[in-house]
Amino acid sequence: AETEVVQKEIITLCPTSCKCGCIEGTAKCKDCPCVFFGLPCWILLLLLVLIALLLFLLLRKKKVYVDEESVNKAIKEGQLENISGKYSKIYVSKKIYGQIHGMDIGDKIKNKFEFVDLDEKGENYLKECGDEHVARAKQLNVDLLTANDETAKKAEENKVKVSFY
Repeated sequence: AETEVVQKEIITLCPTSCKCGCIEGTAKCKDCPCVFFGLPCWILLLLLVLIALLLFLLLRKKKVYVDEESVNKAIKEGQLENISGKYSKIYVSKKIYGQIHGMDIGDKIKNKFEFVDLDEKGENYLKECGDEHVARAKQLNVDLLTANDETAKKAEENKVKVSFY
């Protein structure tokens, strides 16, 4: 005797815990409305947050140490406002800080500048590299903005990122 195998279609009812918005007890769950490109919503949301964080990190303004020669050149050329617009914080020597705060410029520009002295760590960097501006930039772990080729060369030798004014 031959046995016949009868395949029955198994109908799954929509459970109450289904979040797809189907009506309880219907024959089949709808496709979840929060699936895009085959990915669940939480993964897409996570990707959006990561992209926003990456854009924030890439587009934020940086901090920089500016040597005296560059600041004086910017003042002569009337470019101090442009420099202050490019960076969130500009570190300078105490002498330059006093000079800038004695000028007749807006507080918005003045507030971007901050003076920095060499601490113990900075003194060690000064002994290593022999340049006060490079030592201050390295102490603060910021880029160096300079118009001096010799300072730029010393900065590159000491692994400090250099921008030329």
